[in-house]
Amino acid sequence: MVSVEFKGHKLEVEVGETLLNAADRSAVRIPNSCRQGLCHSCVMVLEAGEVTPQAQQGLTDHQISQGLFLACQCVPQGDMKIALPGKLGKIPATLISKQWLNGCVVELVFETSMRWTAGQNITLWKDEEHGRAYSIASSRKYDGLLKLHVAQYEQGLVSRWCAEGLQEGDQVLLGEANGDCFYTEDAHDKPLLLVGTGTGLAPLYGVLMDALREGHSSEIHLYVAAAEPEGLYLVDQLQRLAGEHDNFHYHPVVRRQPTEEAVEGSVQGDLGVLIPKAHAALRGWKVFLCGSPKMIEGLRKYCFLAGAGGNDILFDAFEVAHEIY
Repeated sequence: MVSVEFKGHKLEVEVGETLLNAADRSAVRIPNSCRQGLCHSCVMVLEAGEVTPQAQQGLTDHQISQGLFLACQCVPQGDMKIALPGKLGKIPATLISKQWLNGCVVELVFETSMRWTAGQNITLWKDEEHGRAYSIASSRKYDGLLKLHVAQYEQGLVSRWCAEGLQEGDQVLLGEANGDCFYTEDAHDKPLLLVGTGTGLAPLYGVLMDALREGHSSEIHLYVAAAEPEGLYLVDQLQRLAGEHDNFHYHPVVRRQPTEEAVEGSVQGDLGVLIPKAHAALRGWKVFLCGSPKMIEGLRKYCFLAGAGGNDILFDAFEVAHEIY
């Protein structure tokens, strides 16, 4: 057993166990979301002891110099004393616009000095203990403002705060941008396959806009799925873009589609079935998969078997937090 001191509590960590899992067994809460070292919601600060390089993988040199590490990746090798990071590794931002994109998704627009790329993700902090990872739907280069699409959950502490409490002009703290699900120069001449569910559209929209603004020359296919037509959003904007760019094709998909509420051009079905039928060969394509982990798991395997290179399949899985907030 290793002993970890946090907020006056002693956590007993078993051999080979992560710090986050040890906290789960106790009454101590450590903020978390993806639990895979991707979203950085579980970032902590080391006050005494040591952490392995694995616990700091993906953090910037500046974050590492501040003693920050990821609880979900930290397997303590000796006794430690840790704390919440406070403002360390966080950047201030001001909410300048807030609008509903459909009945359950709100767009938040922030002004910030942070550096980011459309398609990356950040953690939006309600307070020191409660933060949630969201993907970025806008380009710093072209838009200058950071945009997030936040889906509402009845038991979602952060999402309800975004919808009901957060007001234009409010100051917040954001975690530094991370992730590699974004448009790069090597994709300029490759066909793009963008596939998402729900607010998985957010990073895909950012990737799409970067590609179009950079004069992407090959085909772009965007598939976005929702359970019902009202779950889709940005439909008019995407249909307009498809009309303005011959190489861009927008495919709205729903699992249940009443005829009287059908979205123009939408199809009913499952992405795991539709994509293989429409794209039998993907050699030379760049693939972006965002949203449901189940969808991503299935389509990552299919796209690889259909010829897409492993390095050309990028993904952003929207994991449900261990505790919904």
